[in-house]
This record gives sequence, structure tokens and C-alpha cells, in this order.
Amino acid sequence: MTLFKNISWYTIGTIIIQLIGLLLNVILARMLNPEIFGVASIASTVILFCFIVQEAGLNASIIQNKKIDDLTISATFLLNILLSICLCIVIIIVAPLLANFYGMPQLKEVLYFSIIGILLASFGLCAKGLVMRSRAFKKLTIIELISEIIVFFLTFLVLHFSSGVLAICTRVIFRPVFHTILLLSLNRRNYLKKLPNKQTYKEIIPFSLNVLGSRILEFFKNHVDYLLIGLLLGASSLGIYTIAFQWSTLVKFYIGGTIAKVLFPEISRLQEDSIKLKKLFVNITEKVTFIMYPLCLGLYSISEEFVIILYGEDWKESANILKVLIIAGVIAAFSHITTRFLQGIGKPAIDFYNKIISFTTLVIVIIIGSNFGLTGVAFAILINTIIFDFYLLKRLLNQLNSNFKLFYQSIKINLINSIIMTVLILLLKPTIINFISNKYAILAVLIILGIIIYFILTFLFNRKLVNSMINKIKTV
Repeated sequence: MTLFKNISWYTIGTIIIQLIGLLLNVILARMLNPEIFGVASIASTVILFCFIVQEAGLNASIIQNKKIDDLTISATFLLNILLSICLCIVIIIVAPLLANFYGMPQLKEVLYFSIIGILLASFGLCAKGLVMRSRAFKKLTIIELISEIIVFFLTFLVLHFSSGVLAICTRVIFRPVFHTILLLSLNRRNYLKKLPNKQTYKEIIPFSLNVLGSRILEFFKNHVDYLLIGLLLGASSLGIYTIAFQWSTLVKFYIGGTIAKVLFPEISRLQEDSIKLKKLFVNITEKVTFIMYPLCLGLYSISEEFVIILYGEDWKESANILKVLIIAGVIAAFSHITTRFLQGIGKPAIDFYNKIISFTTLVIVIIIGSNFGLTGVAFAILINTIIFDFYLLKRLLNQLNSNFKLFYQSIKINLINSIIMTVLILLLKPTIINFISNKYAILAVLIILGIIIYFILTFLFNRKLVNSMINKIKTV
């Protein structure tokens, strides 16, 4: 399957999955209060961290290595299980401490429950790495869609018989379990065909540690705000922030992150061909920003109407936070792809050291920003993102023997079109509100107007890209 087909399948699948997840969130938000969401956010952060540690470095070594054998597969399989057991032990020790630290007794119950998911998920990680290496993203997409649908209904079952906090976390805990069941049933093989030796571990561990270190720091960088807000501003403020954060990072995590996953095997395959890598970078940048920029800036222009209609008046404060975080999202939209390019060409250390510094400064600026409430925290995140995401991009461009001029040329038209679209929506919004009284109709009109404006601008000023993407879509 071609790169474009893989990206299409996996991106569309991920969008559907996230829409299901967001629908679930909206339903739960209307049934539960911000404080419960705040407690669940802390629990989900800890659980997600465990899953990041589980699959980050070891799976990356399977995908990135030019050649793998039965020894490599066996070593990765065993290390995944061993690492997962260690994580479970850590959770048993840390859960009561975190519950006391945050003053949230329900945390301990949810974290203990998560051990089931972590242990069972470890058996499918090697299979997932092999599927990604073979670039069978259609199969992986179908597996993830089925798992998401199962977990959607399971959440309401848990809500009926247990607490709201555990229900919110059900998706995070059990989705990897169903991934594992489906992956192992569809990819039956002996993962311990040959027992690994010391040399095999020596070949796997160095690269895996750099990637793992980078992913851990990326995780903490993306979630330290949750931990600090919960501590400094309380569960209710964290619940308000969570809604804004989830929508502001939708493009970065679920579109940029999805495309980055599909790209990683392709970048690894081309890691010694600098000309093809540069061409791939420009091509992906142009097409990704065509989607990312209008989505981010379009959401900025309708944030107030969007939050109130989806979540209700109780969540109105999230809209102002969302506006600031969306700007950070526009800047960071390409960061996942930048990271995967560096990892794919065998330079994960560049990303790792950048994240060490950016994480440290982020903690400091969030603490300072918290003195000005949630808005101060949002602006602190924006400033940190501008500095370190641009620096990382510069380092990648140096590795590709390129510069910012090439990057700017590839995003220029999409960025300008998105800004014009946003300005026009903001200018026309007061007139639309005066003529239409129904809030649902207002939101619908604004969304349709944004889509029409953007596509007219694209047709006028970027017709070459439109024709290229239409031709690609016909091949899917």
C-alpha cells in the first residue's frame, strides 16, 4: 500500500476514533461535574504515562532497524512484558501517595484498576510494532476502530455499576487491552521462537532508550500542566482546563501524531537518501498544513459558541482558555512530524535534549503563570511552545541541509488562506448573530461559512495542491 493510502486510512480512522471519544466526553461532561473530570484527568495522565513507557522505545527499534530477526522480536517481546511488570509495581507503590498528595481518594481505586490494562496490553506491543513496520496501516486502523466502539459502550456499563471517575478512565484503560486481543488473534506467530542473547539486547536498548526518553519528556511536557493545575488551582479549574486542552491539541495529537506514526517506517526506509527525505518533508508539510491550519484557526473563531453548545454554560470559561491554547496548537501542529523525522534518520538525541530543556522551562513558566489563573497558564504554555518548537524545527532543517525559507514556502499559502478565513468569520460573526437567534443555527452557519471561504481561497491561490490531492484521493 502506498504512503498516501496508509496516511489516508490511518488519519481517517483516527479522526473517527477521536470523534467517538469526544462524543463520549461531551455526554459524560453533561452527566458529571468539572470536579469529577479534574480527578479523572489526574488518573488518566498517570495511566497514559504507563502506556507511553510501555510502547515507546522498544517498538521504535523494531520499526527503525533496517533488518530484524527472531532474536530481535523475542528480546522486544520479553522486554515489553518485564517493563510492564515494573510499571505495575510502581503503580501499587505510588497510587496511595498520589491520592493523599492531591487529596483525591478515588485516584487510588482507578490506578489499581489500571494494572489489568497495563499487564494485558504488554503482550500485543511487539505485534503492533511488526504491523507498523510492514506498513499494514489499514489493518491497524480497523483494529483500533473496533476497539474504540467496544470501549464506548463499556464506558456506560462502568458508569452504571461504578464511579464517574472510573467511567471517564475506562477508555484509557481498556482500549489497549482490546488492541492486544485483536492484534494477537490476527497476527498469530511464535514471539519466542529464539531466546535472545546479550548482544541482541545491546543492539536494541541504546536506540530505544533515546526514543523512550524523548517520549517520556514529551508526555510530561504535554501533561505537566494537568498535574500542576490540579495541585495549584484545584480540581474544578483542572476540569475547565481539560476541555480546552483536549480541543486545542486535537490537530496536533490526532492528525499530526497519526501522520507521524505512518511516516516513521517510510522515513526509516529513506534515512540514507537526503534528497528524497527533503522532498518527502516538503510534500508532507504542504499537505498537512492544508488541513491543520484551517481547523485550528477555524475553531479559534467559533470557540465561544462551540463550547457553550457542546458542554453548556457551566463550561463557558473554557472558551477563553481554548483561544490561547489553539494558537499554541497551530505552532506545535507539526512537532510530532518533526520528532519522527529526527528519530527516523537516527537522531533521537536531538529531540531528547530539546525536550529536557523545554520541559524544565515549562514547569517554571506554568508555576509563574498560575498566579494569574488559567489564562496565565495558557499564555505560559504558548510562550514555551514558540521558543522550543521552532528551535527543534531548525535542528531538523539543518539535518536535511535545508532552511526556514523552504519550510515557509511550503506552508505560506495554507497559513495565509487560514488567517484570511479566520478574520472574515470574526468580522461577519456579529452580523450573523443579529440575524439568527438560534445558537445551533449560528454555529452551523459559521462552520459552513468558514469551509466555503477556505476552499474558495484555496481554489484561487493553491489550485495545484487541490488537483494533486484530488488525484491522490482517486487512487485510495
